[in-house]
Amino acid sequence: MAKIRITNLRLWTIIGTHDWEREAQQNVVINITLDYDATKAIASDNLRETVDYKVLTKQIIKEVEASQ
Repeated sequence: MAKIRITNLRLWTIIGTHDWEREAQQNVVINITLDYDATKAIASDNLRETVDYKVLTKQIIKEVEASQ
């Protein structure tokens, strides 16, 4: 198993349940650990077979900033 850690990713988004909380974006901090099977990438020694942490981080940013 391989592991990717994204730590202290700071983003702004609308969160909360009360109306006053949802009036402005708030700072959120995201920490993620992703365990994945890297057997194929190790055997082929091909970076295309791995999880690209940059693509993963960009997708997280897109989802969080677009969500409410």
